Amino acid sequence: MQILKCPLVNLNVTAKSFNSTTRTLDMTIDATALENLTGQYKISFVLTEDNLVYPQNYYSQCGTPGYVNNYVHSHVVRSMVNGASGENLNSGAWNQNETVTKNISTVLDAGWIPENCRVVIFVYKESTSLNVSNVQQAIEESVIGTTGITGNSGSVKIIRFLKTIRILLILPPTYHSQFRKTEM
Repeated sequence: MQILKCPLVNLNVTAKSFNSTTRTLDMTIDATALENLTGQYKISFVLTEDNLVYPQNYYSQCGTPGYVNNYVHSHVVRSMVNGASGENLNSGAWNQNETVTKNISTVLDAGWIPENCRVVIFVYKESTSLNVSNVQQAIEESVIGTTGITGNSGSVKIIRFLKTIRILLILPPTYHSQFRKTEM
């Protein structure tokens, strides 16, 4: 993993609404370049859900055979809102202090519990392969509740896909990270 000392992008959720009748989530996000950037930058929106209780294989090859029947799963990916590779933020140079605004709208499935759902938003610099593209900044926003969380808080989140685990590190503002995928 590569760690750089300064984030190159700031993210800010400027508006959010959830209609509980239609189950529609609308968000507006500002992405601001913190220095002059070259290359293609993309933004991804990943809808996750916590507190899903399902059996979990303890993986006998690791020395712990059997299943845990009531395992509580967290950070389960429910939707890649704008596709697996996200969408372009810039076309050409992205100048320091230039802000790009993105809007998303998505409908939560009837089986998902909105109070347990969150949106992970991250910006990455496109590379030759998605699994080595540098994450520039990432934030997490609840579907229900307060708006206005910026890219300045630190935590580690693991996002699970059906056959792939992608590890997304959200580090303090003095760092940014690279994400990699590991096949299971």
